[in-house]
Amino acid sequence: MNYPEMTEVLIPISRKLYDDIIRLSDGQLDPVRLANYQLEDWLAYSIEDGNYDWGERWEEAAKTFNPHFYEKWLKEQDKESYKRKRHDLVWKKVTIPHGSEVRMNYKKKDYYAKVEDGSIIDGGRRFSPSEWAKHIASGTSRNAWRDLHFKFPNSKYWVPAEVLRRMVYKEMGIQY
Repeated sequence: MNYPEMTEVLIPISRKLYDDIIRLSDGQLDPVRLANYQLEDWLAYSIEDGNYDWGERWEEAAKTFNPHFYEKWLKEQDKESYKRKRHDLVWKKVTIPHGSEVRMNYKKKDYYAKVEDGSIIDGGRRFSPSEWAKHIASGTSRNAWRDLHFKFPNSKYWVPAEVLRRMVYKEMGIQY
């Protein structure tokens, strides 16, 4: 996406990162262009996938950052489903963003589900973290803090729920 009268804004990145991109790509990649493309892609993706709540400005953002998707949206019957607020999963004091993935290993097999509108969705059913862990374990009571791992939207890392809880509690100055 090219903006006609583009003014420049400086976004600081580490000198090492900048130099590494140039060096490792043998000068083929321009870090400024790369950053610009990455931001444009994220904006377009966030409109389509709903991983960011644009609120009342969703339509304006869609027109600006993802015009192809906006045209498709105009033709759809259920236009409101794209605009509705996406709710994060709030589990105790830990917030898991809408669109995150959840994984649990049980009997040496990985099970996956998605966080959507404040719940874990698996097979069309809604679960709390504890309910989903118990569901995967065939009704056996499980410690979801220990057994669940989450991968946030646009991240490649799986983070144990227990680590998320420790981080939040530490930030709040709470010991448990």
